[in-house]
Amino acid sequence: MRCELCGRRAVARDAFGRALCKEHFLESVVGRAAKELEGVEGKLLLAVSGGKDSLVLMDIMAQIYDVGKLIAVTVVEGAPGGYRLKEAQRAKEFAEKLGIKHITVTFKDLYGKKLEEMVEAGRLSPCTYCGVYRRRALDVLALKFGARVVTGHTLDDEAHTALLNLLRGSWDDLLKINARVRIKPLRKVYEREVAIYAYLKRIPFQSEECPYIVTKPSLRGRLREELFEYEEEKPGALLRWRERFERLGAPEPKFKPCERCGFPTSPGRKICRACELAEEVGARVAQKPDI
Repeated sequence: MRCELCGRRAVARDAFGRALCKEHFLESVVGRAAKELEGVEGKLLLAVSGGKDSLVLMDIMAQIYDVGKLIAVTVVEGAPGGYRLKEAQRAKEFAEKLGIKHITVTFKDLYGKKLEEMVEAGRLSPCTYCGVYRRRALDVLALKFGARVVTGHTLDDEAHTALLNLLRGSWDDLLKINARVRIKPLRKVYEREVAIYAYLKRIPFQSEECPYIVTKPSLRGRLREELFEYEEEKPGALLRWRERFERLGAPEPKFKPCERCGFPTSPGRKICRACELAEEVGARVAQKPDI
């Protein structure tokens, strides 16, 4: 198989089905990410877990943005086994190699409880507490540093979230995927492309799954497998969905401040989800005026 652009040996096909050599494959991924950064200025807070998506995100951002304006943050939740600590160290080392400032924060520091303690005290799935409080940690730090949040969400992640909201009847949340509240440079890059990128550039990443995903699989995990099989049967399906769905636009923001912490909350709510869950599990939540 030969590269369709230069005739050299092809290593993989990109999202558009083109057989490409190493150089042109990497250019294809970086080019799509760079397009998402058009018009973006100022400080950016990169959410990095130590997984392949976040490390590839850092590698690409170091190529297309001023590294002096980048801050990478790893949130250590406190799941059983402490696996995230290893990933935090890997993320720190990789960030330093790229010249990006890196910081680590923990649920224990921010909320007074580790994720494991929240799960023991609460009645909801681990992914609920983890998702809510990881997002809040990023909001707190973004406010502190005066930065916008950048995540490593891929095209697959976008599709999973859309389908989850559809199944739950969360119509506003479904369309909010089109909003540019957070910057997602990889939102039109397949997860498999990210994996190939990491392999071609020899970027080390975590191979250990969160223990909660293994012991308490979520609906998102099940949808992930189904969509992967669907994409295998119909290559390019998710990218076509993303392009068409984007044309629907996004709803006007209707957030109002939470009566307890001051952070934005959804319409119809007086208290945000973070404060609601904090009351359930006995955690604390930062007040916006205190940051």
